[in-house]
Amino acid sequence: MVNVSGIVLGGTDAGNYNLASNTASTTADISRATINAVTGITAGSKVYDGTTGVSLNLTGATFAGQVAGDALVLATPVSGAFSDKNAASGKTVTISGLSLSGFDAGNYTLISNQARTTANITPASVVVAASSANRVYDTTTNASVALSDNRIAGDVLSISNTGASFATRNAGVNKTVTVSGIALGGADAGNYVVNATATTTATIGQAALALRVDSAAKDQGSANPAFTTSYTGLLGADTVAGEVGGNLAFTTVATTGSAAGVYAVSAGGQTAVNYTLAYTPGVLTVNPNQAPPVAAPTPALQAALSSALGMVAVAASQGSIVQANRPPAVSATGDSEAKDDAAVATTEARAFASSTTPVVQVQAVPVVNTNVLPGLRLSVVGAGLRMPAGGGDNTSVESQ
Repeated sequence: MVNVSGIVLGGTDAGNYNLASNTASTTADISRATINAVTGITAGSKVYDGTTGVSLNLTGATFAGQVAGDALVLATPVSGAFSDKNAASGKTVTISGLSLSGFDAGNYTLISNQARTTANITPASVVVAASSANRVYDTTTNASVALSDNRIAGDVLSISNTGASFATRNAGVNKTVTVSGIALGGADAGNYVVNATATTTATIGQAALALRVDSAAKDQGSANPAFTTSYTGLLGADTVAGEVGGNLAFTTVATTGSAAGVYAVSAGGQTAVNYTLAYTPGVLTVNPNQAPPVAAPTPALQAALSSALGMVAVAASQGSIVQANRPPAVSATGDSEAKDDAAVATTEARAFASSTTPVVQVQAVPVVNTNVLPGLRLSVVGAGLRMPAGGGDNTSVESQ
């Protein structure tokens, strides 16, 4: 209904008429105004989370085409989304599901239920953690590590590094391992920032170092020699002086008075940071005393033995021993000079018989005279006269 009031007549002929009423009424339509756009909606920036979701703030929304004083608001819910999941600045956010609400909402038509704004997706921090395997000492600081991270499930990432190393090369427990030069690759690498280094701990165990006591020898009655050791297992440029400390000590039961034989020699007392020391005993051989050198026979003995050999063809074989160790006899002629020579020869013959020097055996004729050389003490064994093969170390007693 449209009401018209204050109607009056005008024109050249107005005076010819009377207006029965100065009001009138009719009908007409009021069409809704058009809201051409909704602006002022803001979208919240976020850290990359692998989705396109976004949070919206509708309180600042304005309506293009709104009559001043009218009460208009946006009805909820309203949804929004980034154009894609990837991190970037000023990314377009599409808002959908717009509708009008408020006291004057019925007087307006919303041209589109969508709107646009912008917001940022910042890269997420991916934390790369390292774990390191224990290993045995090898003279280097090299470490073997495995890397893990907190990437969003389904993202494609590769992680590289420039190296992992222990703080020092020495053996030890729970040593710090540092991973350097960590970098990302893969389709989703741009959505993340990564820690450039990571640390963990691991143990470097001791390597094996074998110490063997070197074999040694000495003569019976001598003091023990200075013992030495041989080392097997040193790595790289390592040296005994640089790696092994402590006081090396040797232990053996052998002494100056020990009998001839073989004796164990043990070692101990040394320490090492990077090596486990394994000792292997050595052997000390105590050699028996050697017999002193044998002197050449004297001319008196040589003459007596030559005479005996000349007479042995007539010597009797009286069993195992004949005319041995009996008092000297005087010759039939009573020749004192022959008696003296026989005495000297007897003494030296006994000395040679007791010598350890190998002997030769001169065979005799079976039937001989009983007394070969009166006054000479000779041993006749079996059918032969036992005589030294070389010189002896016995001293002749020519005074006899």
